Amino acid sequence: MNMKYLDRTVETMLDSITLREVIKDNEGKDYILGAKFKRHGALTMPLFRRSKIISNISIIIEGTDKLLERWRARPSGQVHTDIIEQCQNLLLEIFGLIAFDYDLETLDKNDSGNKNELTKALRDIMSTFRMTVYAPRIISIIYLKWSSRYQQAQATVERYLNKMIEQEMVESPDSIAQRKKTSLIASLVSSLQTDERAEARKKEEDKKGLSRKELFDEMLMFMIAGYETTSTALAWSIYQLSKHPPVQQNIKTELMQYHSSQYLSLDHLDSLIYLDCFINEVLRYSPTIDGTYRSLLVDDYLPNSGTRLYKGNQVLIPTSALGQDPRHWKIDPKLFYSERFLNEDKDHHPYALLPFGGGHRQCFGQDLARLELKVILARMLQQVTFGDGGPEANAGGYIQAVTIMPKHVGVTIDFN
Repeated sequence: MNMKYLDRTVETMLDSITLREVIKDNEGKDYILGAKFKRHGALTMPLFRRSKIISNISIIIEGTDKLLERWRARPSGQVHTDIIEQCQNLLLEIFGLIAFDYDLETLDKNDSGNKNELTKALRDIMSTFRMTVYAPRIISIIYLKWSSRYQQAQATVERYLNKMIEQEMVESPDSIAQRKKTSLIASLVSSLQTDERAEARKKEEDKKGLSRKELFDEMLMFMIAGYETTSTALAWSIYQLSKHPPVQQNIKTELMQYHSSQYLSLDHLDSLIYLDCFINEVLRYSPTIDGTYRSLLVDDYLPNSGTRLYKGNQVLIPTSALGQDPRHWKIDPKLFYSERFLNEDKDHHPYALLPFGGGHRQCFGQDLARLELKVILARMLQQVTFGDGGPEANAGGYIQAVTIMPKHVGVTIDFN
């Protein structure tokens, strides 16, 4: 990958393939571009800024504590081979509370999440998406149109979402102001169009707010883009901790260095520099996605070879390969080495590490994803130590699904 070319073009290219193509609608409508993207972005991007999301720290901690209690109830010395599933349950629980202020019950002791109608519908939608994401677009459209499972799940989520919207609309102004601090749907309801028919007749450049259908689509996008990737990154983090005991000990030492209590404040979290380095190394060494596409807005060329590129051409940016390219890293990129971000590779090329993409179409939920990972890992390592479950159970490897998931994760969990 020519980094000079990437430097020149990444800021002027748009996403050509988005999750909305498959999941947003099954009628083949165009994905969000131009004025429509600006309208949606102006309403949704501010919801994921750091100043907004830090109010969710307590939600993330409470969810993590529920998972820790489940682990504590298991027999001592057990090799946990369901880490991926447990990470997914945790992130789905957190998503439900942050997005809907709704308990999806995925971490309840009686496994009531399996009986929760909304939880089942959301899982069915995710399962369908996993099946269709790499299929030809026409196949995905046909499958979604005729899949009774998907149609029923979509109808269930819409029904619940409409109930939540109606409840939000009758809240008092004081209650709404308070709920906006932690609930995405409470924030988005204030952006709903008052007259959808009138807005639909306007030119896109003149439209304001979101329709209910658009709000529904955005909420599904939040789940797919955030829940799946962050749960995968968490599973990789636990795997890497089990394989690198000194790294795990360094994080524990940092956690206790200035704060001996179990309380996790924002200042405490901001002081955990080594944990930030570990998260960056996990995202570099064990990326959750292999790359992203962009479409050129203008004609261009590759500076070294002179190869011509034309407006509309799709360019694959192999983010996973960039993280492993020795030309861009001073320390051997084949090594898992968190300290690289403290020393030699601290000032790496900005496009050598692109776990959340780049340009104005980069993942706008990255601050929330990083916060979730940091809070969850800090909370876990305050209480447990992850051990290697053996060469077979904890063999690693990967599976290419919606994300690049670890194939074999088996760890012991010892409470401090």
